[in-house]
Formats: sequence, C-alpha cells, structure tokens
Amino acid sequence: GGIFLIVGGVFFIVGVTVHYWWTYTVSFVSYIVCNFINCWQWDLLQRPFFFIE
Repeated sequence: GGIFLIVGGVFFIVGVTVHYWWTYTVSFVSYIVCNFINCWQWDLLQRPFFFIE
C-alpha cells in the first residue's frame, strides 16, 4: 500500500546519503518491482474468479 511506498521512499532518501547508497537503492527498487508484480498478478488471478462467480 501507500504506507510502504512512503517508508520505502524514506529509506531510499536515507540510503542515498550513506556510503552504501547502492545497496539501499537496489533493495528499494527490487521491493517496489516485486510489490508491483505481486499486486498485478494477484489482481489478474482474482479478476476471472470474480467474473465467473
């Protein structure tokens, strides 16, 4: 949800200011991508069942 995007954004901003900023960036990007894919797959999987039932 939105709260996770906000928290991820905060960690991203903090990560940029530290020496190991790239690790935070990779974690942030991968988390957002996985979250987006999971939401997309979940919506895609649920929708046909709603239409059938």
